[in-house]
Amino acid sequence: MRLLVVMPSYGDLSTASEIFSEICLLAPRKFEIECVVIDESLGADVFWEERPNLRVIQPPFRLGAQSALVEYFRTDSEFLDNFDLVCTLDSDGEDEPSDVWRLCTSHDENIDISIATRISRTNTAAFKLGYAVFKILYRVATGLPLKSGSFAIVRAKWLKKNIYRSEFSFSYTGAILSLPATKKFIPCKRGARRKGLSKMKTIESVIDGLRIMLPQAGRIAARSFVLLVAASVFWVIGIAIVLAYKITNSASPGWATSFIVLLTVVIGFALNLTVGALAIFAIVRKDYLGKDKL
Repeated sequence: MRLLVVMPSYGDLSTASEIFSEICLLAPRKFEIECVVIDESLGADVFWEERPNLRVIQPPFRLGAQSALVEYFRTDSEFLDNFDLVCTLDSDGEDEPSDVWRLCTSHDENIDISIATRISRTNTAAFKLGYAVFKILYRVATGLPLKSGSFAIVRAKWLKKNIYRSEFSFSYTGAILSLPATKKFIPCKRGARRKGLSKMKTIESVIDGLRIMLPQAGRIAARSFVLLVAASVFWVIGIAIVLAYKITNSASPGWATSFIVLLTVVIGFALNLTVGALAIFAIVRKDYLGKDKL
């Protein structure tokens, strides 16, 4: 079995080298491994050492981890023919090298994607709170739970076949979660960052999170449309109640007016969300025909 390991790095080249060493050390004999580290520091991270079967590439400019993965796979899509499986994981140590082989050994010929789901985290309280809020937002918007990131094993043939689909232009993680494929979810504990602090800014984390939702635009549009219809029905009922009181020269209850105002706000929100999600869905459904770069 031939495994390609791909790790985006932003100031974590030394840790990426350690992780690759541990992956190789733990590898079953039947596996041949190569590793590509995408240096998002664009050369600012000067630490590096030559390693067999490992290379460092630099994108033309900083793309962010999700887009960097997509750009690499689109640029080197022919290279995927040399491998059976592709593993993507973080280079900071939070994705454990031993779990790479847990995902690989659980991956059989009937599975396209094996995805690590998180059962614990070692992040700060502020990050855990923010992530919990985002998971609630994702669940409300899409109706699906969110327990995974970019740590996954993907069949190379499947990835090459689908990498030019528009879903990948928004988010690598969002695409593998939303596209039709046979998937297996493997519970994994998230490790601690090995060295230093993350250089990713809060706003960048928020943007990455929101982009994960975009490939699910069809589900978001459908759910917001249901909300729009339900709110509109109740709005009509509320108006009818107020008119009935007016016709009978009776004072309508105070809650009725407040209820109508609230429903008007909900209708406006649902309408905008539906239109926006449908516009994104129209883009998502249009597959890339050429090898356009991000």
